[in-house]
Amino acid sequence: MNSIFGTLEETQRHFDKRAELYNRRDFDGILNGLSEDIEIHYCDLPVIHGRSEYEKILNDRFSKIIHYDLKKIVRFINGNFICNDLEIDVLTTASDRKQVKRAIELLTYDDDARIRKWEMVANDWPEGLSSRMIR
Repeated sequence: MNSIFGTLEETQRHFDKRAELYNRRDFDGILNGLSEDIEIHYCDLPVIHGRSEYEKILNDRFSKIIHYDLKKIVRFINGNFICNDLEIDVLTTASDRKQVKRAIELLTYDDDARIRKWEMVANDWPEGLSSRMIR
């Protein structure tokens, strides 16, 4: 099935570009892909409401990251709903070793091809890692 980005191959190219925005820490590019009123359910954190709230968290998060390598693999498409499998290799200032994790991302897009609802679940985070990295 096609997504709002076209075929599976076109959708995967879109997510390769989105991952590269994070890898380069391109804040403007990352934020431009989000709706103003985005709702983010990010692992064990409280729900994040709005692009401006996420921008603050993102700035703080990236200030603690030394190395970041994100890969996104599209697993399911249904129109404006897309499911990705993520691999993230991250080294933070709070750790002398890389944390490698896998996660699933459930994304709902608006008609302007911006993420309106973003849910991320992961089962191999060390306890409290997301809170230490982001807050």
